[in-house]
Parts: sequence; C-alpha cells; structure tokens
Amino acid sequence: MDISGFKNCKALYSPSNKNNKCLLYCIAYFILFGLAVNKLVTTKEELEIKRYTKKFYTKGIQFPSSVADVKKFPDKNPNLDLKINILYRTSDDKIYPLEFGLGSGRKILNLLLIPTLKGYHFLVIKDIDKFLKKVYNEGTGKKLSY
Repeated sequence: MDISGFKNCKALYSPSNKNNKCLLYCIAYFILFGLAVNKLVTTKEELEIKRYTKKFYTKGIQFPSSVADVKKFPDKNPNLDLKINILYRTSDDKIYPLEFGLGSGRKILNLLLIPTLKGYHFLVIKDIDKFLKKVYNEGTGKKLSY
C-alpha cells in the first residue's frame, strides 16, 4: 500500500503483502527492527520479515485479520512479550484510538489500522509522538494540549 501521501509517512512502516498477512508482517518488523524510525526496509529484509512470521502461533487467527484476531495474538504468543495498541485512521485523515493494552507484555507495539478498497490494512507506528504531532498540529511545532 502506498502511504507516501500521508503527512507522516516517515513515522510508519507499511508492509507489502498480497496474502492479507499485514498484521503478522507488522509484528515481525517490530520484533526484528524495533522502532527504527529512519529504517528503510530492503528486499532482503522484507523476505526476512516474511520468514520470521513462520515462528508465530496463528491457529484460530484469520487473514485478513480483524481487531478480534489482534486481541487473540498476544495470548497465543506470550513468548513475544507484546502489548498492542491500535489507532484507526479514517478516510478523511482523522485518527481515533481503537484498542489499547491488548496483551500483558512489556514491548509496546502501536499499530495503525486504515481502510482500503479490499478491507483494512495494518501499519506499524514507528514513533507515536512524531506521528501524532504531525497529525494534530501539521508539523508547525506549536505546543498543543492533549
């Protein structure tokens, strides 16, 4: 999915996929590379991400994944030590919190869920502060009340 039109695309990782497993690719990216904000994923690294997803226990999780499937994932994979937050981006660029604190892990993964023509797509929010700052004050640097 092309996110170059997003005001804040540098704060996001959008996995390329044709098999509707963007949720798994987001989680693998987070585990392998953390929140490397300036990270540009190479083709070799994309393959590494896809291979890494084979380590996940996904029985009972459907693809494309729903929020209900995301809720199941941390419990099925406690070894990953994840806690997942999901924000939702509307078609008119508004951002809303959708789910917070899914799982009981110490590693916090922030996902962005966006609508597409074929359903929904998950992205990793690599830097939540930069992402929300650019969304809510359009990068002006003015202090906002949250």
